[in-house]
Amino acid sequence: MFHNESIFDLYDIKMQGFELYAATCWFITIFFFTLIGDAIILVASIKYNAFKLHDGIVVFIQHIAVCDLLMAVTCILPQIVSLVANRWVLGSVVCYINVYGPRLGFPAGLYLLCGMTTTKLFLLRNPLKSRSISRKHIHILCTAIWGFACYFPATLMLVDKDDVYFDFRIYTCVYAYSTDKEKWKLLKPLVLGLLSIIPTIIIVFASVLLVKYLIEARKLSSK
Repeated sequence: MFHNESIFDLYDIKMQGFELYAATCWFITIFFFTLIGDAIILVASIKYNAFKLHDGIVVFIQHIAVCDLLMAVTCILPQIVSLVANRWVLGSVVCYINVYGPRLGFPAGLYLLCGMTTTKLFLLRNPLKSRSISRKHIHILCTAIWGFACYFPATLMLVDKDDVYFDFRIYTCVYAYSTDKEKWKLLKPLVLGLLSIIPTIIIVFASVLLVKYLIEARKLSSK
């Protein structure tokens, strides 16, 4: 059962009328577009080999599509059901999935983008070494990224896996961070740094180098 059942009543601010209808339609639209788009990407790349890109980049795209599907199924779908019912009806197990699934998908997605961006940069700067990077190598790298991304939900579970509740403000289950606040003061900088700050810096830095290289290559080719 939920550790913070009493918090259910704290944010019992339900949507009504047009606001509820609009939010429901919006999230249904997002869910189906995500589902259809990612399914097309996976089918086109796996079955038909439709992407004329390096195999390593295609593998990254496939893993990012799986990450999107994980976010859609564990986050958006329960949110849609809650909006339709105007309350939480999916039970405690799905609430835990609703909390911890996105907290795996979000860091995994960021680090997969890091991997794809840095791999693009490496392939452009080292074209002769592109054949040495196979699908198998990138699948292993992506598996390692998924494993590393488990640090976020694992940290939350180790502190207090039951510290979750359903929040009517956003119609989804959330982690409360209410247990052992002294411990969270020490853990939050580490968790937030690994979750957003470090991957953001890597993505921006690699993207800047990528753009710089492309501009320099274009100047050389125009001479």
